[in-house]
This record gives sequence, C-alpha cells and structure tokens, in this order.
Amino acid sequence: MDINTDNFDRLEKKVERLLEICDALRSDKDELRELLRQRDVELSELKELAEVFEKEKGAVRERVDGLIDRLDGLIQSA
Repeated sequence: MDINTDNFDRLEKKVERLLEICDALRSDKDELRELLRQRDVELSELKELAEVFEKEKGAVRERVDGLIDRLDGLIQSA
C-alpha cells in the first residue's frame, strides 16, 4: 500500500505544481493584456498627434508657398 500512496503523493504534487503554473500564466496573460491595451491607447494618441502635425505641415507649406509667390511677384515687378 505504500507504493500506491507514494504514487498518489507524487501525482498530487505534480498536479499542484501544474495548477501553480497555470495561475502564474493566467496572471502573466492578464498583465500582458493590460500592457497591450495601454500600447493601443498610446498608438491611438500618436496617430492623432501625427494627424495634427500633418495638418500643421500643410498650413506651413501653404504660407511658405504664398510668401514665395509674393517674392516672385516683387522680383518680376522690380
């Protein structure tokens, strides 16, 4: 009967270890899911910022083109 008890003890320890590993993996998965959510928020914010910069770049380009046109007009009339 000692052999069966030893086998059950070993099996019980292995099952407990597997359950501990599952809990740790579940915890890791939750942490990674939260990290991914945070990165998605950051990516969204960066995309919005890129859009703002793109609009500003367009506005600056228009102003520079306007100044160049004015300078060209002054040079031609001089």
